[in-house]
Amino acid sequence: VNILTTYRTNGWALKGLPSGLIYSHIKKGSYDGDQFMEWLEGLLQMTSPYPAPNSVLILDNCRIPHVEGVEELCAARSV
Repeated sequence: VNILTTYRTNGWALKGLPSGLIYSHIKKGSYDGDQFMEWLEGLLQMTSPYPAPNSVLILDNCRIPHVEGVEELCAARSV
């Protein structure tokens, strides 16, 4: 990820899933738990309740998605 991320026109997505960027929050440096939650709150404003489009959130297996409050925040938006 770099400052030009939002200008990219090519990328990859899992087959059968829609591709495209719906939310961006670019900053210098790394994220901590509070900054991740801020990003997640902004992203969830762009989502829809399941099973509507933009209702599936896929996170990798790094530690930051395991901060307290992520599951509750996603459940409140039915994502």
